[in-house]
Amino acid sequence: MSDNENMTVAEATALLVRRVESGSNCPCCGQFAKAYKRRIRGNHTRFLIDVARLTTAEDPWVHYSKCFFAGRDYAYLRHFGLAETREREGLWKITPHGERFLLGEEGAGVPEWILVFNNAVVARAEKIMSARDCLAQGGFDYDDLMHGSGS
Repeated sequence: MSDNENMTVAEATALLVRRVESGSNCPCCGQFAKAYKRRIRGNHTRFLIDVARLTTAEDPWVHYSKCFFAGRDYAYLRHFGLAETREREGLWKITPHGERFLLGEEGAGVPEWILVFNNAVVARAEKIMSARDCLAQGGFDYDDLMHGSGS
């Protein structure tokens, strides 16, 4: 009989929570569980700019294929509160926080990173990043994208 067999569910949960950042097998079912650190980079911010530009008053939802994207990790925008998705349809809509983030409004930044476990945010960095910061990390120019050609 292993020690895990004598654990309560609460004890097993507490053990897994302590180990989830580095990854661990669940003491109850044996499934591997891990939290993942996610960041908003230039390509995510560029995608968000396209969603904002393509949004209309008649239809705020934009299909992802009409937007710039490098990879499919733009889905993490929802965990930062910047966009909503109707994922099965491939549709995205910028949130009011996402609009303020792109405009560089005071208090509208995002954490440098978030820790996501089981599709929920379980921790956040204290450092806050602006859209300008995120775009610069991807080699994009904020002023050109927001006020220029947008290409």
